[in-house]
Amino acid sequence: MDIALISMSLSYGKVQQQASLSVMKIAMGNTKQQGGTVQELISSANVKSTSTGRTATFRRKY
Repeated sequence: MDIALISMSLSYGKVQQQASLSVMKIAMGNTKQQGGTVQELISSANVKSTSTGRTATFRRKY
């Protein structure tokens, strides 16, 4: 294997690694933004938690 081919292979690998890292950073940013939005929704909701320990049963009206 000659030096030029080795250099090209290493360069190609480095470009692939940088591209993967960039995509991962974008995905992490999107996830962080979505998490913030969900957190805002949850904190702005006025929902009371009621836990009776019973399972609700639903009956059909005929």
